[in-house]
Amino acid sequence: MNNGQKLPLVFSGSCSVGEFYIPFRSSISENLLLKQNGGAVISIAATGLTGSDPNFSLNRRLFTNLFSNDTLSEAVTVGDALLAAKISGGTTYSTNDGQYLIMGDPLLKLALPSDTFDTIRLQPEAIQPLSWINAQGRLNSNSQGKLWFYVYDSDMEKSYTLPNDSEIRYIKKGKTIFRTERNYSDNQFNLAFFVPRDISYNTTGGRIIAYATGINTDFLSGLTGLEILPSTQPDFIDTTGPEISIWLDDPSFLSGDTVSSTPLFFAEISDSHGVKITSSLGHSILLLIDEDRYKYDLTDIFNYYENDSSAGFIEFRLPKIEAGEHKAYFRAWDNLDNSTSTDFIFNITSETVSGEIVSIVPYPNPFTDGVYITFRLLSNANVNLDIYASTGRKIWDYDAGNLSNGYNEIYWNGKTDNNRDVTNGIYIFKLHTKTDEREFKVYGKISREK
Repeated sequence: MNNGQKLPLVFSGSCSVGEFYIPFRSSISENLLLKQNGGAVISIAATGLTGSDPNFSLNRRLFTNLFSNDTLSEAVTVGDALLAAKISGGTTYSTNDGQYLIMGDPLLKLALPSDTFDTIRLQPEAIQPLSWINAQGRLNSNSQGKLWFYVYDSDMEKSYTLPNDSEIRYIKKGKTIFRTERNYSDNQFNLAFFVPRDISYNTTGGRIIAYATGINTDFLSGLTGLEILPSTQPDFIDTTGPEISIWLDDPSFLSGDTVSSTPLFFAEISDSHGVKITSSLGHSILLLIDEDRYKYDLTDIFNYYENDSSAGFIEFRLPKIEAGEHKAYFRAWDNLDNSTSTDFIFNITSETVSGEIVSIVPYPNPFTDGVYITFRLLSNANVNLDIYASTGRKIWDYDAGNLSNGYNEIYWNGKTDNNRDVTNGIYIFKLHTKTDEREFKVYGKISREK
């Protein structure tokens, strides 16, 4: 659980998770709060035996209290929310709910958004497969910032039959139709998305969630109960899958190249009707290595480019893989259910490429005018910094010469070798170090927002 400074509230609806009084042993709750580089900001857990049904009920009452208000100014403290949940449970307090304690600050309030959107509108208002939808929105205040926009299909009622022939019914959340991260300005946004073929028909459960950040504030809003109608569009005469471009570790990668033991996988996917991200059965964005020895569903980490609803990218750091030759297969789909796949080979050497350069932090990131690539060398080394566009084209390079061990930094002013400002977007940097014993490369991502 390496979640850095993004510390959540954790409610554990189970027995003895907060059992803090056992000598010489830390409870799960304690470990969550004390964990370095992650964990939780507050933990709510039972100190003894509890039951599944009353735990479920307490959890629902607690989260109803925590999220009963829309904005931070109206939020209740975690302590008040848990107290009210226990009181409203009636007789379950003595048999179950009284076991639950807070580890952390009970006066803490969850970081709810501080404001809401003024309006969000769709044109057309109903969602239909195989059609473009335009979404517009206006914020209550502020002038510019970052927007995250999500569109979901209707929830589905599912059932599961147990070995004793009894049936469990449950609700499965609707599939993701579209998601994007955009900049907005002048208090408003305007975007379009293409609706895939395989979504629910004749339902009224579509949802939109919009979240935005601005200067010293953030916003949350959405739409629910969106009507989803059958398609009225004629069948598309399009049997061509999306265009795919991939590389490992370096934009100049070619099939058969040698890469690090934990290579960075990068894929760019584009299609005039958008990339399918609904995770339908058999239609995921999939990476296979050595047939299906290593299998990764990458659908959930696909991101559209800024102001683009037809092209995006995937960036995924592979776990450590043994030395030798490996065969890989990558496949993606467009929203008309056309697929494209590509095969490639990569090699991993037995030498561990690590330790020479560590603690790489670009700052600020995203950047406006320039960015420092900061890092720490474990020994003296000759260092070069190269900057690449997302297409793999090198746009800037710098020979830093021989740098001493310890902290170092290289500044890039956001201009190409021709002294031209780069546009907003994502860029790849490569740090290349060389010593008498070895040389290797480390890659990272930076983005410009101006």
